[in-house]
Amino acid sequence: MNNTTDWKPFSSKLGVVRLILIVDWDPIGVFGLPGSLSQYDRYADNLLILIEGGGNKFEIIQYLVNIESEVIGSSRGYKSVEDCADKLVHLFEVWNNGAIKK
Repeated sequence: MNNTTDWKPFSSKLGVVRLILIVDWDPIGVFGLPGSLSQYDRYADNLLILIEGGGNKFEIIQYLVNIESEVIGSSRGYKSVEDCADKLVHLFEVWNNGAIKK
């Protein structure tokens, strides 16, 4: 990342989900590699829909674990995605309470 414009795609709710997926979830360990920032974008839209539809921590964990096991082929289990789910739930609670500008 060369400058602040590189972070602009992460300034929306969808962008925040994308960023958390690559930084905190990253089941194949590609964060930091060139071109890796969009690695998990295909899952971000559905995850945002789940969260904005009232999905809870368990549903987020279940969604991510299912992707890991069914799509990616890894099996890290629930504990491995718990911190990511906590971060997503907390962030959207704060965002929806108006503490973060939309």
